Amino acid sequence: GLQPPFPEFNLFLYNHVPGFWLFREPMSKLGQLLVIFFAILLAILVQGVLESLRRAPGPWPVLRTATALGATAAVILYPYPLWTGAVIPDVRPQQPSAHVRVPAFWHDMADQLNEDTRPGKVLVLPLDDYYQMPTTWGFSGVDSVANLLITHPVVQPKPDGYFSEAPAFGAEVRAVQTALLTGDLQAVPRLLHATQISRVIVRHDLLVGLPNRSFADGALLSAAMAEVPGVSKAATHGQLELWHVGDGSAPTVTTYGRLLDSPARATASAATVGTLPTDQAIVPRATDPGVTAVSDPGAVQVTDDTVVWPASVRIACSRPPISSPRWRRAKRRRRSICPRQDAGRSGSAPRPHPPSSRLCARPPQAPSWCCTIPPSCRWTGVACRHARTR
Repeated sequence: GLQPPFPEFNLFLYNHVPGFWLFREPMSKLGQLLVIFFAILLAILVQGVLESLRRAPGPWPVLRTATALGATAAVILYPYPLWTGAVIPDVRPQQPSAHVRVPAFWHDMADQLNEDTRPGKVLVLPLDDYYQMPTTWGFSGVDSVANLLITHPVVQPKPDGYFSEAPAFGAEVRAVQTALLTGDLQAVPRLLHATQISRVIVRHDLLVGLPNRSFADGALLSAAMAEVPGVSKAATHGQLELWHVGDGSAPTVTTYGRLLDSPARATASAATVGTLPTDQAIVPRATDPGVTAVSDPGAVQVTDDTVVWPASVRIACSRPPISSPRWRRAKRRRRSICPRQDAGRSGSAPRPHPPSSRLCARPPQAPSWCCTIPPSCRWTGVACRHARTR
């Protein structure tokens, strides 16, 4: 790494040699090979010394025996840091001690979960913002304590690690935490059911207040979990809380009474799952067809999931694929085609939209939503409909 004796040279290699970043901590990558090489070289050394003594003139049995005993002692004493524990340092600049003891409350939580053999996954909250997490009990590293102690499947995404979950599953797991933090509590049991999560651990042993780290507050998550319908607190072990979803188990195979079409984007699919009953499922499309069309003119209609208002346009699109969350209007200067707050006032005329503006309508009795229009659309006189994603 960037430690003595050659930090500048190693930094040069990190910056200019492709792939050299993998050796930022060489012992974890090459340590096994070094041990094998040292063992082979040491065996060659001992064998060579014994052969030299055997060929030497004179009686050498005592010397040969002493040499063999000395070589054996050297093999045992050479890795003395392994015997004393010094190989794992207590003092590391800008890092906590590498010696750490996993608190008893983690073992107690794991024992309770492992004794319950019913099926179901275990979700650990707050979600990690990085695969290495700091704790109040001195550990700072790969956050795998729950995975190593609990025998049930543990749902704990580790961002920027070597492995990641499927996009749709990861979006639904993140949607659970988002729903808890935003108060959309009705969506939580639906998302947990869809991911077959039957138990949730809310932990309070993460070290907060560190620079450039951002993860959810465990106290907020606990308060929200207490309000989620169908969820109950099962146990508290030190700085860990165990919550049961329903009776604390989830079937390994789930059947649904209805399948619905869904957008191809993982985040949109997760938002859809949060609004559906647990007996309905979604089947994401292979591609997203884009904005397609619309409703009849009339008064503004506001529901929980959609806003419909009159606008003097018709959207008739050729279903282009969505490449970004916004579409630009055709770059032609037009007169205003949406009601504006200053329209109809004395002495004021509708203002033309600039060439790159979005199509917006701001009726006073509805929120200000904007339609996103693909460039291939035609314009005639009907209403625009915009579906709000939860």
